Parts: sequence; C-alpha cells; structure tokens
Amino acid sequence: MMLEFFNFISFAKGIADNIIDPIIDLNNKIKLMRNQKDMNIVLDEKYKNASIEIKTLYESFDNLTTTIRFTNNAFNAGSDARALLNFAEAYQLFSGVNNLKAMGICLNNMGNIHYRNKRYNEACIDYKESIRLAKKLMQ
Repeated sequence: MMLEFFNFISFAKGIADNIIDPIIDLNNKIKLMRNQKDMNIVLDEKYKNASIEIKTLYESFDNLTTTIRFTNNAFNAGSDARALLNFAEAYQLFSGVNNLKAMGICLNNMGNIHYRNKRYNEACIDYKESIRLAKKLMQ
C-alpha cells in the first residue's frame, strides 16, 4: 500500500513537472507582457523538451511573441520602407504557420503603405491577395 502511494506521488509530480509547471510559466509570461508591455520574453528552455503538446504550445507562444514584435516594430518604424519590410517579415512568419487571417492583415497593411506612396499597382496586388485570403477564410 505504501509503495502504491509513493508511485502515485511520483506520477503526480511528473504531471506537475511536465504539464502544469510549463503552463504556469507561460501564464506568468503573458501577465508580464500585459503589465509591462514588453514583448521581449525569454522562454524557459527546460520546458521545450517536455511532451509534444507542451513543445507545440511553447513554439506557438514563441511565434506569437515574434509576430507581435514584428507588428509593433512595423507601426513604430518611423519610415514606410522599414514598416513594409517588417510586414513582409511578419507575412513570411504567418505563411509558415498558414495563418491566413494574419497573412491577409499584413498584405492589407502593405497595400496601405504602397497606396500612401502612390505605388498603386503594388497596392492593388497586395489588396487583391488580401481579399483572396479573406474569401478563403469564409469558405
């Protein structure tokens, strides 16, 4: 009976170490980002080698913070050329995870920059692709 109790405790600790602790860590990172408006979050490497689900969660969170940084940098770039490059980089990142909504937003913002700079052909190309992605999302 005592051995079963210790096995249960060991099992419960394994669950805490591999599932609960990483989620608590991510929750704390989110609170830090919200309170300090700081997107330069460093993820704890020890959780990246946990279960496939936790690893996927950490990779998604890392992609999310990278995307937010790209978007913030684009809006705060101070120049349309830099903002365009930032949106293009964010678009590539979103393409890698097939996030059609975010890809469309990037394209729309790139179209706005082209339009503002009287590059109407480039703006039209970006707008059309953004609309195509939006229609694909509605299917």
